[in-house]
Amino acid sequence: MDFEEALQELGVDADPGGDTVRRAYLRRLKTRKPETDPEGFARLRQAYETVLAAREGREGPRTQAEPLAPPPDAAASLEAAGPVSLSRQEVFDRFRAEFRALPPDAPPEAPVEVARRAVEALPDMAEARQWLVEALLAADRIPETLVAYRDAYRQGFTGFLVELAQRFPRELEDAEFTLLAESGAPQGFFWSLTEQLLRQRDGARAAKCALVAFGRMAAHPQE
Repeated sequence: MDFEEALQELGVDADPGGDTVRRAYLRRLKTRKPETDPEGFARLRQAYETVLAAREGREGPRTQAEPLAPPPDAAASLEAAGPVSLSRQEVFDRFRAEFRALPPDAPPEAPVEVARRAVEALPDMAEARQWLVEALLAADRIPETLVAYRDAYRQGFTGFLVELAQRFPRELEDAEFTLLAESGAPQGFFWSLTEQLLRQRDGARAAKCALVAFGRMAAHPQE
């Protein structure tokens, strides 16, 4: 693949800057994942490396002996690992490196995509789910944020239910008030939540929250 073909594959103009190349790579990576489109991913990766090599005055793409540092994405890094079994911490570290490698002006979809893949690879790691929540919030994708919160607490991470209540109290469902009552959150949390709902003129939910607070007070008078 020559330089012009690589530019066309990435969908960028001639002589692009490094950030432009990376954003184009991340944008197209969303539809060319190694697990679903290995050939498309290989072409995209080759194009990315060819353009980077040309910008650095090299004659061709990097070889396996000269890897990109850091790797453009954790999925590609895991793919390159082949049959080698990685520990959960190693997988986590690779995704964390990918997050840190994102440029400040990366499109909002880029961290969301990384976070989704992190959750898929590490569904039992709370940090990966927190990445997804924060990335969705930063992208102002509130409905998807609510789904991410609920998926997390339904997988046993009760702290996400408490955080959901703190950030989006008016989105709480009836069953979630019951779950909050069983979460072990202190009385002060429920009284604070009640006041917040009253300020937002949501009397119905404020009343439900107050009932939970009174129940906690009766069950744990020493709190």
